[in-house]
Amino acid sequence: MILHTELRNVVGHWTAPRYEVLLYQTTSPRRNSWFPLEGCQFELYLYNRPDHLGTQATALLYTFYLLDHLTGESLALIHVAQDREAQLWSPPMAPFGGIQCAGHTPPQALAYLLECVAEWAQAQQLKGITIKTAPAAYQPAQHEVLHQSYIAAGYRPLYEHNNHHINVSEQPFVELLAAAERRRLRKCQRAGLVARPWYNPEPELAYHFLEKSRQQQGYPLTLSYRKLRDLLDTFPSEVLVFGVFDGETIAAMTVAIRVSQGVLYNFLPADNLLYRTYSPTVLLNEMLYSYCQSEDIEVLDLGTSLDHHGQPKPGLARFKERLGGTCSPKITYCKEF
Repeated sequence: MILHTELRNVVGHWTAPRYEVLLYQTTSPRRNSWFPLEGCQFELYLYNRPDHLGTQATALLYTFYLLDHLTGESLALIHVAQDREAQLWSPPMAPFGGIQCAGHTPPQALAYLLECVAEWAQAQQLKGITIKTAPAAYQPAQHEVLHQSYIAAGYRPLYEHNNHHINVSEQPFVELLAAAERRRLRKCQRAGLVARPWYNPEPELAYHFLEKSRQQQGYPLTLSYRKLRDLLDTFPSEVLVFGVFDGETIAAMTVAIRVSQGVLYNFLPADNLLYRTYSPTVLLNEMLYSYCQSEDIEVLDLGTSLDHHGQPKPGLARFKERLGGTCSPKITYCKEF
């Protein structure tokens, strides 16, 4: 295999009998050429792609990239960024980061990758690292291997939240629902509410709806208008808007993220309080499920059930379960150096 140490932006290099780890540094993450993808046998999640990293990073971004000498394969990577307190974070700014790897990556290879990260961080006199990982439901077997690798490398779970998802099948959505949610779905349909994709949404109108919904519930919208507009413009195939409409009036809407070919994430759901008696979010979730069926998406991620302070919202969790959602852990790890 040809080593990549002559490539631009490589600032670190570790070798072992079988594996090689390269460290890339960049200030221009949107340029797709700043780390090599040849030999990569796994699909990058949207949040790990260079174009999305460009919407996250505000300073230097570092990528540790694991290669297999024997096969020439790219096995794994992890992106990290440093804050002013000499802490590393993965991701810099996204729902999750951490190691992403090929499904057959052996634990010893992951251990070597984490060893290289720790060696570099200590040489930089950094204080620690926090890693927010994907929900286990995305890749359950791989999640367990990664979990054991983090623990063996001295990481401890800082937070473990329940994350709800629906495994998409040919089964109709209505059959997944609890009786009360079936009644609400029929009530929406009898009232003439219509759920559909909102193609080419007007960013200002969508943002105003999201912001007003959050304000009515007593907490702020953390996403700025500029960021929403940037995401819609940059990722028209991955950042999708769906709505429930009563004529021209929006009863509910969400911004959903196509995280990968197999995962759709219900990222920013919001509703119009005037339509709460109809529970239009049930109809909205039926639309998302139907969209997943039509696009061969296997997992509809309903997200965690937390308030703006990061505290559990049991009522929201129960609602997701009545929609047919099941739980898997979403873990944030940390380690001090």
